[in-house]
Amino acid sequence: MPIKGDHVLFVTNSLITSDHPSKGGTWLLTQTKAYLERGWKVGILCVMQRSGSRLRKRLFHGPWLSRTVVHGAAPAYCDYGWRLLWDRKYTARLAFRVYPAASLRLFLAYIARHGRPDIIHVHCSKHAILAGRLFSEWASRPMFVTEHQFIHRHRFVNPRVGREIKAALRKARGVIAVSPMLRDELAQWAGLPSDKMAAIPNMVDEDFFTVAPFPQTDEFRFVAVGTLDANKNQAMLVRAMALTSERYPFVRATIVGSGPKLQELRRLAGELGVEDRVTFTGPLERDEVRRCIWDSHVVVSTSHQETFAMPLTEGLACGRPVLATASGGPQSIVTAEIGRLVPVGCTEELARGMEDMIANHGRYRPERLREYAVAHFGTQAVMDKLSAHYELCCG
Repeated sequence: MPIKGDHVLFVTNSLITSDHPSKGGTWLLTQTKAYLERGWKVGILCVMQRSGSRLRKRLFHGPWLSRTVVHGAAPAYCDYGWRLLWDRKYTARLAFRVYPAASLRLFLAYIARHGRPDIIHVHCSKHAILAGRLFSEWASRPMFVTEHQFIHRHRFVNPRVGREIKAALRKARGVIAVSPMLRDELAQWAGLPSDKMAAIPNMVDEDFFTVAPFPQTDEFRFVAVGTLDANKNQAMLVRAMALTSERYPFVRATIVGSGPKLQELRRLAGELGVEDRVTFTGPLERDEVRRCIWDSHVVVSTSHQETFAMPLTEGLACGRPVLATASGGPQSIVTAEIGRLVPVGCTEELARGMEDMIANHGRYRPERLREYAVAHFGTQAVMDKLSAHYELCCG
């Protein structure tokens, strides 16, 4: 199979746009750009599930299909039509009948304008993989799947969903996981042979996340980026700040993002007396996130579990060392030369890691950190791996 000039169709669960990347997966925007630069023709289909209230609103007050263009060249189609929640006891049977027809309608609308793709590449399983399998069988095109989530750890209310996803993974020509840990767990769960599996990381947009010198300030700044929820566990960082600031009163932390734990985290910072040392920015646009990284000395991840950890690679591309819990994905990113790993949930170890970063920060050189990021997670490096996997599985 030639690796240039082919037509790839991404099938995903999230609507993304170039103007508002914060509304969806920026990793897919980066991949779309990389494929286009390699000479591929790229299309995107977003197969979304809607709650009943949103579904009624769309049905009676708007079209079932929206079209946009990503990076000026990749058409993106989103279906707002019938999307019943099949992982529910009482709607599953109907959903398995209605969903294929609705998904195929979206696919036919796409190929009517842009032709049949050569490769169908699903990002994130759930219902997107079932749509991707349908497209693959209807058009007689190979399907590849990149899994970004812990789909195998999900407890489905309707067991048929899990069985269907496993069957679709086994029918895929190739299956990619964003970290070795996820690859191994997914292979065991779905019974996948090793020759169709690969661990290929998400690519970092090195053209956007560029290197910058460390901030010239008397403060030492940590930054964490992510949804404020129980899994991301930003409370661990707040508690570690209370321990670290006793010895280093000039330490500061910026927590970027929004989520259900925001007020709880604010209260915790007040109770621990670090409300003046921890800043909560709320949701930010992509360029504002980059500015927060540039204004920091270290990027932190405190999650209980991660399949990858994009903020770490974005921080490295900006020339920042990283400090992360050993939550799965970070083990494939962090080495002793670029940062430090600490045990999940251990506040004392995180505080010691922060103190080590403060005391020995001079050993990190922004240019070296960026070189590492580009070599392992840059668009060229990841595209080479993706092209090789396509050729291996289709050859």
